[in-house]
Amino acid sequence: FKISAKKYGFEVEEIPAQEINEINISSTKIIKALFEGDIKVAAEFLGYNYFISGTVVHGKKMGKTISFPTANISISDADKLIPKNGVYLVSVEVEDFKGFGMMNVGTNPTTDNDRGLKLEVNIFNFDKDIYNKTIKVDFIERLRDEKKFNSIDELINAIKNDEKFCKKILNI
Repeated sequence: FKISAKKYGFEVEEIPAQEINEINISSTKIIKALFEGDIKVAAEFLGYNYFISGTVVHGKKMGKTISFPTANISISDADKLIPKNGVYLVSVEVEDFKGFGMMNVGTNPTTDNDRGLKLEVNIFNFDKDIYNKTIKVDFIERLRDEKKFNSIDELINAIKNDEKFCKKILNI
């Protein structure tokens, strides 16, 4: 599948790899950093935090039952790169709200068997119905790998520790 620059009226100009702190930067290195979950390196190469945006959709409401409600995000761009599965400290923009939260990228192995990729963010100090709203999430720091816990109580404990760690980083 090729798109003709001439047919659609645009030009393509290949640029050489750029240098930041004497390191050659290329899209390949940015993609590699994202796939490895090294979002700090990706942000340094990009010059801004890597982000995703999408629509808040209904999930299983599991987060709400364990006191950590999440906004489940559906991304319309099938080509959007998603960082490595794991738990992240993020900043969030939705409607007129700007704040922070923690995001899980993964399959929810403790509670789900479908192995489908899910993008869920628990937004700190936020309790508003945002279904069908557009949300933007900037990745700030990767906290840990996603893992399967032996029980819901272990999962809740890990989420509480993640939240404490995020708030310590943010100094809130």
